[in-house]
Amino acid sequence: MSIPPSTPVATPRAVPSAADPWPDDPGLGYAPRTGGVWAASAGQAGEDSESAPRLLVDVGGMYLRFALQWPDRLDFAATLVCAEWPGLEEATLAVLQRVFPDDPLGQVRHAVFAVANPVTGDFVALTNHPWRFSVSAMRRNLCLQTLLVVNDFAAMAMALVDLQPGDTLDLGGGPPQPRQVRAVMGPGTGLGMAGLLPVDERWTVLSSEGGHVPYAPHNALEALAVVQVQSRYGHPSAERLLSASGLELLFDLCCTLERTPGRVAHLEILEPAAAAQMGLAGREALATSGCSAREIAALAQARRPQPQALQAIALFCGILGSVAGNLALTLGSLGGVYLAGGMLPHWADLLPRSGFRDRFTRKGRFAAYLAPVSTQLIVAPHGVFRGLSALLADHLRQEHGTARVLLDVREAYPRLSVSEKKVAGDLLSAPRPWLRDPIAQIARRCQVSAPTVLRFCRSLGYQGLSEFKLRLGAGLAVAPVALAAATPEDTAQTRLQRHVQAQCAALQQQRQRLDAAAFDALALALAGLRHGLVLAPARQQALSALALELLAAPGGAVLSAPTSPAAQQAVLAALAPGDALLALALPAGTPDDEAWDALATAWPDLASGLRPARARGVRLLALGLPPGLEDATWLHLAWLQTLVDDGLLRAASGVSPDRPGLEPALD
Repeated sequence: MSIPPSTPVATPRAVPSAADPWPDDPGLGYAPRTGGVWAASAGQAGEDSESAPRLLVDVGGMYLRFALQWPDRLDFAATLVCAEWPGLEEATLAVLQRVFPDDPLGQVRHAVFAVANPVTGDFVALTNHPWRFSVSAMRRNLCLQTLLVVNDFAAMAMALVDLQPGDTLDLGGGPPQPRQVRAVMGPGTGLGMAGLLPVDERWTVLSSEGGHVPYAPHNALEALAVVQVQSRYGHPSAERLLSASGLELLFDLCCTLERTPGRVAHLEILEPAAAAQMGLAGREALATSGCSAREIAALAQARRPQPQALQAIALFCGILGSVAGNLALTLGSLGGVYLAGGMLPHWADLLPRSGFRDRFTRKGRFAAYLAPVSTQLIVAPHGVFRGLSALLADHLRQEHGTARVLLDVREAYPRLSVSEKKVAGDLLSAPRPWLRDPIAQIARRCQVSAPTVLRFCRSLGYQGLSEFKLRLGAGLAVAPVALAAATPEDTAQTRLQRHVQAQCAALQQQRQRLDAAAFDALALALAGLRHGLVLAPARQQALSALALELLAAPGGAVLSAPTSPAAQQAVLAALAPGDALLALALPAGTPDDEAWDALATAWPDLASGLRPARARGVRLLALGLPPGLEDATWLHLAWLQTLVDDGLLRAASGVSPDRPGLEPALD
């Protein structure tokens, strides 16, 4: 629900202090599970969102942690106890009211929430908490432009990219291999897992629900624990053992066995299956100690450690090593396995001395495969916020693109009028709706007149909204085209569509290789040219001439590209002083004398006419082929598209942008 800014909000009760790191460590989530990502966004008028703070929220099983990311810093806003709030929206609004008392719903435009369960759609129901919410409804109620909801271990996986020296504790293995798959896992309220995969020059998060895979015990004690889990919950997943509640179960098991003299020693010689058949290992209830996971860890780390607490921690670390090794084998994570979560960073003195690493590599024939795989414990705080920041920034880049026109708008923003700033804010918040919306709808959304929208476009150097949309669309069109092979069963229309898709994908890839500086130099070389003879390799002659003619046409140049030697000789003889030979077969920048000699060698039929042409004052432009155009003639289309996008046609011709006849239709 939406609460007006004037509505008082009850101050939550005090939370544990920062001096008590176990429950209040803001860096590592308490309830790690994995899932997808869901985002809600809408175009709204507003100020430039680049300078506004972004809200980062870690929704754990017990605590809510809020941070505000400014362009130059990260501020930690609040830590709240989940049980003390009726819902996530109410808690978030309370924090915004505390931080921005004058305008709680007008300062933050983009937010990202990490939740401790899978995210598969707009409706989110937390696994270990009764909260439920709609992503789109919460976005509207909190007046956000973008609300991204991700799994907390997806955020932790993305944080691996930004790890610094000193952020981790080495637990064995070799150094992490660069540009290899990485894995992250960790216990808290649950057991979270995720992978980080290198794809081209980027990193991609692979979500996982591996914590719910059944656990296979390795010894008699583990077999007893698995039977107890099965009797309580039915499904003996790894999460039931590797979590806060799992540690409590293991401790209760160790205490119960201690009160049965000789039972522990006897169990050590039994196979797991045999141990499971013993009376205690069956459905017999364990004696409950009442100790929490935090208290058990404190007992194990005391000056005089409690034996059963140490034994429970040892059991826990052994199971953790087995599950981590399974994850490394499953993902092939040669880049390392990283441990995180709300519990393990407080065990930095226990994990290195435990059986974790031995159990990690104890995989039979694949022990040698895992031996060099690095295992690291993340000890740096705020890791989840690093990942949230990266995921939100990546989402906004994909949604908003990196079009040059958006950079121009940001640069021009300070000098715009008040009404034009409304238009600029709408564009920067959500540029894609501009590609489809008519001018009247844009104006209504920005609460300005249609002439103001036109004035905004022209203040940036565009002749109207249509030209502005074309330039914006070219910059935002960064998504790859999906390709599919044609089959004999396809209709003619389907085959044609797939052919066009393949051409578009190839053009898009080729465009990334094109050198704008080379085209700029080419356009300037053609400025002022009246007549020219284009000389290019035979298979590229026609399209080369067309491309050059379109480039030079605004200045009135007429270019000829005959293919027969007789026609070429006739055009060469007709060239007057100031006209030019455009030789695309010669490398650009070839010295003049050398270029004339090379041209005579490449076109022997023209050799007799070249000397008289040079004497008449005909210029020779050794242009070469711009990078990326050597392979196929159709690539000239990509060349022309880049020329149009970069405005080189107009710049080269020197024609005023206000020349008549070029104002496109508005809508």
